[in-house]
Amino acid sequence: MAETGESVHTAAPELLFLETRLRVPHPRRDIIERGALSSRLDEVTAYPLTLVSAPAGSGKTTLVSNWVRDSDLPVIWYSLDEDDNEPFRFLGHLIGAVQQLPVDVSHSLVRALSTNNRAPLRRMVARLNNDIAAANRTIVLVLDDYHLIHEPDIHDGLVYMLQHQPPNLHLILITREDPPLPLARLRVRGQIQEFRARDLKFDRAETAAFLAQALGQEPAPREVDLLYEQTEGWIAGLQLAALALRSVAHDPAARRDFIRNFSGDDRLVVDFLMEEVLARQPEDVRDFLVNTSLLNRFNASLCAAVLGRQTSAAECQEMLEHLESANLFLVALDNRRRWYRYHHMFADLLRYQLARHRRAERPALHRRAANWCAEHGFVDQAAHHFLAAGETDMAAELVARRWTELLVQGRVKRLARWLAALPESAIVSEPHLLIARGWVQAILHDAFLAAEQQLQQAQKLLKGAPQSLADELTGHIMALRAFMARLQDAPARRLIALSEEALARLPAADFADLLVATNLPVAYLVEDDAHAALGVIRDLDRRLRRRPSHGFHHDPDLLASPESMRTAILVRQGRLHEAERRCRRLLARWSQAGGGSPHAFESELLEVNLATVLYEWNRLEEAAPLLQRALAHFGPGNQIVEMSAAMLLARIERVQRADRPAPALETVARLAETGAQSLQLARYRAAFEASLALQAGALDDVEAWRSAWGVDLTAGGKLPAVLLRGELPYLEQTTLVRLHIARRLQDGKDSLTDTHDDLERRLREAHAGGWTSRVVELLALSALAHEAGGDRSAALTALRQALALAEPQGYVRRFVDEGPVMAHLLYAALEQDLMPDYTGRLLAAFELEHDASQPQPAGRAAGLVEPLSEREHEVLQLIAAGLSNQEIASELVLSIHTVKSHASNLYGKLGVGSRTEAIAAAHTLGLLSSAEVRE
Repeated sequence: MAETGESVHTAAPELLFLETRLRVPHPRRDIIERGALSSRLDEVTAYPLTLVSAPAGSGKTTLVSNWVRDSDLPVIWYSLDEDDNEPFRFLGHLIGAVQQLPVDVSHSLVRALSTNNRAPLRRMVARLNNDIAAANRTIVLVLDDYHLIHEPDIHDGLVYMLQHQPPNLHLILITREDPPLPLARLRVRGQIQEFRARDLKFDRAETAAFLAQALGQEPAPREVDLLYEQTEGWIAGLQLAALALRSVAHDPAARRDFIRNFSGDDRLVVDFLMEEVLARQPEDVRDFLVNTSLLNRFNASLCAAVLGRQTSAAECQEMLEHLESANLFLVALDNRRRWYRYHHMFADLLRYQLARHRRAERPALHRRAANWCAEHGFVDQAAHHFLAAGETDMAAELVARRWTELLVQGRVKRLARWLAALPESAIVSEPHLLIARGWVQAILHDAFLAAEQQLQQAQKLLKGAPQSLADELTGHIMALRAFMARLQDAPARRLIALSEEALARLPAADFADLLVATNLPVAYLVEDDAHAALGVIRDLDRRLRRRPSHGFHHDPDLLASPESMRTAILVRQGRLHEAERRCRRLLARWSQAGGGSPHAFESELLEVNLATVLYEWNRLEEAAPLLQRALAHFGPGNQIVEMSAAMLLARIERVQRADRPAPALETVARLAETGAQSLQLARYRAAFEASLALQAGALDDVEAWRSAWGVDLTAGGKLPAVLLRGELPYLEQTTLVRLHIARRLQDGKDSLTDTHDDLERRLREAHAGGWTSRVVELLALSALAHEAGGDRSAALTALRQALALAEPQGYVRRFVDEGPVMAHLLYAALEQDLMPDYTGRLLAAFELEHDASQPQPAGRAAGLVEPLSEREHEVLQLIAAGLSNQEIASELVLSIHTVKSHASNLYGKLGVGSRTEAIAAAHTLGLLSSAEVRE
């Protein structure tokens, strides 16, 4: 605002309006104490809902705002307007209000509002309820002017908030009409307190006090009686009457005539009074009021622009201060007295005067308002005023220039309203607008055929356009087609072709490049081409770093989404060390940015990826807190990743406390029952629980799962990693392979021919895709299958390959999770001096579960957690005999490294740290006779 020295960033208007609407209205000067009503409001914490419902001018907002200022309760105030009929805009402003207390709103919820792929409003409201409940303090939420809300989704979200309202939250609705809420049910349950018009109207004593204050002198009792009877205590009527009476305050006859004629229908009374009030104002005040009435909100600079060059911003500021002091229905929106609005009823009547008496002037007023709003970045208001001025070409040009901003902000319904307000002739002749309408039809209505028709028409218009414009808009057309292809589950090849063509044409700083570029890694992963997926992410990195350093297209953390995908790929490629470094670096950077990443979901995904690496390294104490934090903050709509995190945490809980239930299993169950992809999630949950049952030896339960879900080892298609479409069948089939191996070990009857064939096929696919983590697991399963079939040589060959791949990256749980049979194979590998250091570390990590009902294995003593192998017992005997490691190696014909590994293992099993302690513990456990210990 040049006149006032203020600067307004293009993103500032939304924040400015948000801030001014989150303030408790400034107290009026003509306040009448209303003790009885205030006492009732003091009981607000006894009810989930307090409804203040009465006609305009009943003093609803004044009553509640005055009570708020005298109350010690933490209060959130949110003044609504027509713009709030976009559900996610409404929720975004509500979150902004909640954060002012402050309440710690989860970053994932804030992040979810900035994406087009949003979860249902109810789920977001549920998350907000949880955040408010976690605040652990009484909170009062006031929604003022709720009658302006007519969007069903918002009403539905509020109903859901009430149904699941945390006990510390108390809602106050201020409205001119009853909202579509289950009020009858709330009344029956005693969960609502109500203030109606009959409660709010002034009684006779309050009427007398108000008139005395407003007129500056005591009114005659007869005057009070007449006005009270005529207005029936309606506060706005009394206020308007008081304004009119000021002009005849010293003329008793005129006062009597006015009061005597003050009767009739409310609307007629208001019209009459407004005429009287306006007629008694100076001409400059009257002109200012009427000409600025077309503005929903205004400051001195905007008023000066609307009124024309003859009025300066300084003069407008002086006028606004005068109107406020004269109680002419002006409401201050901030404490600095810069932004204002008129009382809604007063504004309606002023606009009536404008339409009735100054119709010819309205287009010019709207045009000047539009130009100011466009210049200062108030795009919504500029479009509104251009259309009201009949400047459809200007409105169309503005929408054509700014529609991408609305898509970036997720305000698709607003864009739809803009386009609907434009004449069809303006849209069909402008390719930008046709493409914009295509996005609206695709996002809001899934009207893909209609959207495609818009794109085809746009392409026709581009035939004669300059090459640079044609390339850019063709890129947009391809971007939208790629977006629709993804929504329609088109083949990956088509999605790749459309996305690559779009990227080849779109400028580096275009809003659509991130959307399109994130299509490509997913599409390449469907094709099992991780190399291409990583190449796209690297290219996207370069594109984003070429963005301008300012403007709404710039976001330094736009790489969050592709980076989290990159780390997920690295984990599955077996590049654990690189994945860990990337995760830690990004998490540290986002943490230093203050309050976590603006892309909180990606932060949580990185925490899950890091926890996966730590789990593989058997660093469970570090992995568990990461998963717990991620699960506490996952935003709506991310159930698949959330379930994967809960599954990993459940595995850790089973390892850490095998004798107690795993709480994370409850999260898995909840997500499977409530997720949007319920069938997939239910299948995912069933496969996971079957894998746990298999580890517990409940083979019949696993057989029941296999039968219920129809799982078999048929070849099917590729099972790409990272994506659920590959991870789910992979989990199912590897669980079935383990079942076959367990059955073979149990009774020796099942043939493992099909199992070997399936493992070989999956190994070829995993090798070809570069999925080293799967290769290690499949080789380990192949080793177990050969061992179960009695082929120790083939088992050790497969195990040797698995160890060679796993050792550089430090895999531990890949082997430990396979249980006792894998431990026996590793002992056999150690006997053959096969990678003894790594094999020894793996064996030291094993915690073999033992069923007390089974007979003790040979060599196991009571109190020994894990039995000593035959070789370990030999090493123990030689240690007890006093031999050095080198002497033991010579005696047993082993390398010294193998001897050290055996010694480390038996120390771990005995729970000791030295030779002397080992000998003493072994003697106590009966593992050594006195004769075996050298004196």
